[in-house]
Amino acid sequence: MEIHAAPFSSTVILLSLFSCFMLWPVVILAQQHNNQIDLMALLDFKASIQDPFGVVTSNWTTNTSFCNWSGVVCSRRRPRVTALMLNGFLLQGTISPSLANLSFLAYLDLSNNSLQGPIPDQLDQLRRLRYVNLGLNQLSGSIPASIFNMSVLTTLYLNDNILSGTLSNAANNSGLVMLPRLQIISVSTNQLTGPIPPSFSQCHDLQALSLSINQFTGTIPTELASLTELRLFYLGQNNLTGTFPSFITNLTKLTGLGLSQNNLHGRIPWDLGKLKLETMNVAANALTGPIPSSLANISTITLLDVASNYLTGDVPVQLGMNKPVLYFLNLQNNSLTGGLDFISSLSNCKSLRTLDFSTNELTGVLPDSIANLSVASLQRFYMHTNYIKGKIHPAFGNLSNLVSLNLWGNEFTGTLPLELTKLSRLQVMYLGNNRIQGAIPHEIGRLQRMVQLTIDRNELSGEIPDSIGNMSRLQALLLSDNNLSSRIPGNIWGLSGLLELNLSFNHLQGALLPETGNISMKSLSRLDLSANQFSGVLPNALGDLQMLATIILAHNSFQGPIPPSFKSMLSVEYLDLSSNSLSGEIPEFLSKLKYLTFLNLSFNRFRGRVPFGGTFQDISFQSLMGNEALCGESRLSLPPCPATPHSRRRSGVRLLIYILPATALPLLLVACFLCFTALRRRRRRRRRIGHQQGRSEGLTPIHLQTRLISYHELLIATNNFSEANLLGRGGCSSVFKGHLEDGLVVAIKVIDLEKAGAATSFDRECEALRMVRHRNLVRIISTYFGIARILLGDISKSVASASMPGTLGYMPPEYASTWRISTRGDVYSYGILVLETFTGKRPTDAMFAEEMNLRQWVSKALPGALLEIVDANLLRDYEHDEREAGFGHLLQCLLPITEIGLLCSSDSPMERISMKDVVPRLKKIKTDYESEVIRPLEQLAKFKE
Repeated sequence: MEIHAAPFSSTVILLSLFSCFMLWPVVILAQQHNNQIDLMALLDFKASIQDPFGVVTSNWTTNTSFCNWSGVVCSRRRPRVTALMLNGFLLQGTISPSLANLSFLAYLDLSNNSLQGPIPDQLDQLRRLRYVNLGLNQLSGSIPASIFNMSVLTTLYLNDNILSGTLSNAANNSGLVMLPRLQIISVSTNQLTGPIPPSFSQCHDLQALSLSINQFTGTIPTELASLTELRLFYLGQNNLTGTFPSFITNLTKLTGLGLSQNNLHGRIPWDLGKLKLETMNVAANALTGPIPSSLANISTITLLDVASNYLTGDVPVQLGMNKPVLYFLNLQNNSLTGGLDFISSLSNCKSLRTLDFSTNELTGVLPDSIANLSVASLQRFYMHTNYIKGKIHPAFGNLSNLVSLNLWGNEFTGTLPLELTKLSRLQVMYLGNNRIQGAIPHEIGRLQRMVQLTIDRNELSGEIPDSIGNMSRLQALLLSDNNLSSRIPGNIWGLSGLLELNLSFNHLQGALLPETGNISMKSLSRLDLSANQFSGVLPNALGDLQMLATIILAHNSFQGPIPPSFKSMLSVEYLDLSSNSLSGEIPEFLSKLKYLTFLNLSFNRFRGRVPFGGTFQDISFQSLMGNEALCGESRLSLPPCPATPHSRRRSGVRLLIYILPATALPLLLVACFLCFTALRRRRRRRRRIGHQQGRSEGLTPIHLQTRLISYHELLIATNNFSEANLLGRGGCSSVFKGHLEDGLVVAIKVIDLEKAGAATSFDRECEALRMVRHRNLVRIISTYFGIARILLGDISKSVASASMPGTLGYMPPEYASTWRISTRGDVYSYGILVLETFTGKRPTDAMFAEEMNLRQWVSKALPGALLEIVDANLLRDYEHDEREAGFGHLLQCLLPITEIGLLCSSDSPMERISMKDVVPRLKKIKTDYESEVIRPLEQLAKFKE
C-alpha cells in the first residue's frame, strides 16, 4: 500500500498545479475586467460634473491607477474602489448613476458641494455600502425608495439640500424592513412634507434621527417609543402638531432633544428630568403649564431652551442645582411669575455663559446671589421686560466677563451703581424704560469697549459726562426722555464710529457745536436732538455728515437760514426742522435731495416761494404751516407768488422749448444722416487699410479683435441660461458660466432692464474695465443688450440710476433703503460669509425665500439646534459618537464663532461689532480650539498608532 501511495499523491499534486496554471489567466482577466468597470464608473462620474478647483479634472487621468486618484480609496487586497470621498470641493453637475457599478464601494461622501439633480435610484445596487453623505448640496426631487432597500447601510446624510416630496411614501414602499442596521439618518434642512413615517420604529439600532427644518406635518408617531437606542432626536422647525410626546421619557439613552418651532401644545412631562439630556430645545411652541421641577435633576445638560411658549408658574428654585456644564439657559418670552429666588441655584453653573429670563411677569428685587454667578464665564444677562423693582444691584460689577447686559423695561429705581463702570468687557448695556434717577457717573467713560449705550426713558438729571467721548467704539448713544441739562460735551462729536445719537426730550441748551465746529462722526446715520432748548444758528459742519438719513431738530430755538452745506447731505431721507425760529427762503437745493421723502418746516419764519419738484411734489400744508410769508401752489393753501420779470423770462423760455424742436428737428435728422454716411465710409476705408496691414505684417488691427458672438451661441454656451450655470446675482444683473464652441470658458453678464439704471451702470462698468489690464481682472470680449438702447431709447435720460451697491444675500438691509455704502455694511457681508462658511449654506440658497434668510435660520437654531445647522464636515470625527472627548469643546468653539457671524450681520448697523473686535475674538477661538480639540486628537492618533 505504501509503495503505491507516493505515485498517486504526486499525480494529485501535479493535476492541482496544472489546474491552477490553467485557471490563473482566467482569474487575471476577471480581475482586469472588474478594474475596468470601476475605471469606467469613475470616468462617467467625472464627465457628469464640473470641477472649479480642478481636483478631479486635473488628477483623475488614465496615466495613473485610479487607486491613486484624489478622493479614491481602494481595497488593500485588490485594486477595487471601496471609498469615494470628494467632500468640500464645490463640485457642480449631477451624480452619475454609474457609481452603482462600484460594487465594492462601502463609503460615499460627496457632501458640501454644489451638486444638483436627483439622487440616483441605482444606489441600492451597492450591497456593501454602509456610509452615504450627500448633505450640503443642491440635490432636488424626492428621496428614492430604493435607498431604503440598502440592508447594510448604517449612516445616511441627505441634509441641507432641496429635496421634496413625502418621506413616508419612500419609506413605506419598503417599510424600512431592509434597513436593520441604520444608526444615523439626517434629512434636515430640505423641503420634505407629509407625516413622519411610523416605520422608523423598525430601525432598532437607530441612534440619531434628524428631520428638522422641513415642512413635516401631523403628530409625532408614538411608534417611535420602541427606538430605545436613540440618542439624538431632532424634529425642530417643522409644522408638527399634537401634544408633547410623553414617550420621550422612556428613551433612556437620549442626550439631544430638539422640538423647537413647531405647533406642539400641552405640558412638558413632569418626569423628563430622569433622562441624561445634554441639550433640550423646545422653544417656540405652544406649551403650557409649569417648568417641571425634575429638570433640576439633569446634571449633564449644557443647553436648556424653553423660550417663546406659554409656560406659567414660578421658576423652580432648584433649577440650576448641580449643573456644572450648563452654558445656555433661556426662559424668555413666557408667562412665568414669582420672584427671582432661582438665581441662587444658578451659582452652581460654573460654565454658564447666557442667562435669559426676559419678557415674563417676574417680580421682586434682585437677590444678593447675583454676586455668586460665574464670574469667569457669564457673558450675557437678559432680564428685560419684567416687573423687577428696587435698585440695580452693585453685584453686577463682579461679573467681569459680561459682554451684554439688558435690564430694559422694568421698574428699577435709585441711581446708576458706580460698580457697573468696572465691567471693562461690556459692549451693550440697555437700561432704558425704568425709573433710574440721579446723574450719569463720570466714570462711565471707563467702558472702553461699549458699542451701544441705552439709558433712555428714565429720570436722569445733571450733565452728560464728557467722559463719554472716551468710548471710541460707541455706535449708538440713546439718552432721550430724561431730565439732562447743560450743553452737549464737545468731545462727543469726535466719536467717529457713532451711527445713532438720540438726546431728544431733555433740557439741553446752548449752541449745537463747540466753537471749533469740528465733527468726526462721519458715519452718523440718525441724529435726534428734538425737544430741547438749543439755540443759535444751524452749524455748517452738519453738512459734512453725508451718511445722515434721519435728522430731527424740531422743538428747539434755532435761528437763521438753513445752511447751504445741507445740500451735501445726499443720503438724507427724513428732515424735521419744525418749531424753531429759522428764517429766510426755503433753499431750492432741498428739492434736489433725491432720497428725501419727509420734510417738515412748519412753525418757523420762512418766507418766499416754496420750491418745485423733489419732495415738494408730495409735501402737505401741515409741513409748511405756521411760517411768515410763504407762497406757492393752491393745493398747499398758500397764496400765489407774484409775477416777476424773472418769471416772465421763464415763460418765454418755455415757449422756445416747444417751438425750437419743431423747427430744428428736420435739420437735425439731415445732419445725422450726413454724419452717419461719412462715418460709414470712413470705417470702410479704415477696415480696408487694416486688412492690408494685417496681411502684410501678420497682425490683426485692434478694432478687429472684438469678437462678435450671436445670441444663439450664448444660449448653447449656457444651456439656455440654466440655473446650473448661474455663478451669482447682483443688484441689477446675473452672471452665467458659458462654454463657447471653440472651448473658451467665459462669464456672461446679463443685465435686468427692468431694474432702473441697470443699463447705465453696465455701460459704466464696461467703460472702466476696458481701460484697465490686470491679472486679477477678466478681459471683456464683447458687449451688446446697444440693441436695448435702440429699442428703448436713451435709457440714461429716461430712467434714474438705482443700482444696489452689493450682491444679493451679502448686501446689508440698509442698502436697500438708503444705498449708502459704509464699513458697517462690509461688516454685515463678512458676518454672512462667516455663517456661510460654518453652515455650508449660501445666503442665496433656494430655501431662503420670502421672510426667511440665512441669518434668521441660524439665529433660530442657536444655541439648542447648533448641530442641525453646522456644516456636517466639521463634526465628521464625531459622527459615530458625539460623546467623545473633545466634542463638547468643539461645540464651545463653533457657538461663539457663529455668534460672531450673527453679531456682524445684525439688521441694525448700530448693533454690529467692529472688525477690531472680531479679530481678537477669532484668535481666542482659534487658541481654544487648538488646545482643547486639535492637540487631544493628535495625542489620540499617536496612541492608536
